Amino acid sequence: MRPSMMTHMKYLVFPLIALIMIHLGLVHYKNKERFKLLSERNRQFDNQIQRLESRKIMALKKFKFYISIYNDLKPWLDTGFEDPEKGLVKFLDYLSPSLLQKVNATVSIQNTNVSQRQPIPLQKSSFMIGFDFLYTQEIEHFLKMLFLQEQYPIKIKAAKIQRQSKKRTKGEVTFELLIPVNLKQLGFEDFNNL
Repeated sequence: MRPSMMTHMKYLVFPLIALIMIHLGLVHYKNKERFKLLSERNRQFDNQIQRLESRKIMALKKFKFYISIYNDLKPWLDTGFEDPEKGLVKFLDYLSPSLLQKVNATVSIQNTNVSQRQPIPLQKSSFMIGFDFLYTQEIEHFLKMLFLQEQYPIKIKAAKIQRQSKKRTKGEVTFELLIPVNLKQLGFEDFNNL
């Protein structure tokens, strides 16, 4: 090769090497930017996964809560009433004179048909029962028949028992009868409004 050609090649090689270095630098910079973008997206996905996991935990807690309500109401749902008013009447029939008579019980309805929408649609009726008894087995039987039955969902609000003269004991129990609205008549939109 001639020396002049060698010199020309020198002038071509250095710019070519410089262009290759610039190209490699740009590729490295683009890869670094892509890595930053991917790292940011990965962090966003991690945050979203954490939010979804906490929502899942909350949903499971609500699900367990609704399952416990269902289990509490299952005996009632198995027998069921066509509507809450009929359920109230059947409960009043259940409080027969023979049940009340043994403990001299008097029943007064505080209020009735108070509606509640959550967690399931209910109609509440509040009762107060006053009673007195001489022997504990009398009141045990009465309270067992009233509160340990599975047909009528009852929530006790207050109870008061006091010993009186002549060895008699007086008591008072306030409770609510919770009758679910006929679930067969509820539409999908009713559950969305809960």
